Amino acid sequence: MPTPAPPAPKNTSNTRRNVSLALLACVLVFVGYRAVVMVREWRAEREEREAARRALEEGAAAAEPQLAAARFLEGHKQGVQALAFSPDGALLASGGADQTARLWDFKTGKSLHVFDGHEGVVYGVSVSADGARVATAGADAEVMVWDAKSGDLLAILEGHTGRAACVCFLPDGTLLSAGAEGTVRRWDVEKEEQIAVLSGHRAAVEALAVTADGSRAASGAMDGTIVVWDVEGRRPVWRAAVPVDTRKPPRINCVTFSRDGKRLFAVQLFGLINEFDAETGEHLRQLEDFSYGIAIDVSPDGKRAAIAAGAGASLWELEPQKIDAVLTPQGMAHAVAFSPDGRFVVAGHGAARDKGAQIDPDPRISVWDLSALKQRGGAKAGS
Repeated sequence: MPTPAPPAPKNTSNTRRNVSLALLACVLVFVGYRAVVMVREWRAEREEREAARRALEEGAAAAEPQLAAARFLEGHKQGVQALAFSPDGALLASGGADQTARLWDFKTGKSLHVFDGHEGVVYGVSVSADGARVATAGADAEVMVWDAKSGDLLAILEGHTGRAACVCFLPDGTLLSAGAEGTVRRWDVEKEEQIAVLSGHRAAVEALAVTADGSRAASGAMDGTIVVWDVEGRRPVWRAAVPVDTRKPPRINCVTFSRDGKRLFAVQLFGLINEFDAETGEHLRQLEDFSYGIAIDVSPDGKRAAIAAGAGASLWELEPQKIDAVLTPQGMAHAVAFSPDGRFVVAGHGAARDKGAQIDPDPRISVWDLSALKQRGGAKAGS
């Protein structure tokens, strides 16, 4: 009986190759699917922004009342990213995408100094309590301090390893800054030394604010987390995360305290404005859904909020929440601030880096005089 032939050896190399090709095909299909989904999401988000911008522009035509800008401060060559008054309201500091900061005589509108030292966008500015110094924070990860009278550079504070997004002077003359490496740092400006590093975030810190007495600071990060700090104790008082909205990124773009330090407002880029109890961290409410919200400031009396958004700036009453005035002309506003006496609102405009966005390309600062607003119920606007 003939011996049966042995079975032909399996071509394992071909089998493995086929499995690998099949896996690769699955990966490519998945990547392609995700790319299509991402493109659709991006288009939907962009359409949402444009719709929100058009809605606010159309609303501006019908809203009552509107408030036209009383004057403009012009000098920046690219978008104005940051604004800060001196405590007495005499000076206004601004930071721009043109890599410069400027100091203005607010009453006359005269540009006093151009601070030219950063190698990148100037994202943050602050004026010291005595009005003698101006601090700037930039994309180059550096924090600089300037003499407000002479315009001279006094100090370069190095320590951040990512972009420095914001700065805040404390009443005692020390300085806080926040960076993309996820820290808040406190500086002795005179000695050009770092006093403390506050580490409590796992993502880049994009927003920073301090209470009027300097005892508390709030920081907001790319991942939607907020930390309120005991400045002297160098410890977190509370932490919170903004409510999840799957339609929008969680990134905190701006935080601000009410003047009495009891409330904290946080703005998510492209979106929501959340109000917290600044002492306990309790989430109090979510303000109107601003589809392209960027920044907020609260009036000295705590009754109104000025909001910067993709379509422009607007003035809102907080109790009850309703629009008080559309601030014209409209155009993307990156920053907004009340003057210390509450009479004026300023907003920084100019082209963003998104070249596809149809926005106001004029890099100027608009100034609105709230005393010109129609009186409601006998109360002065901005009072």
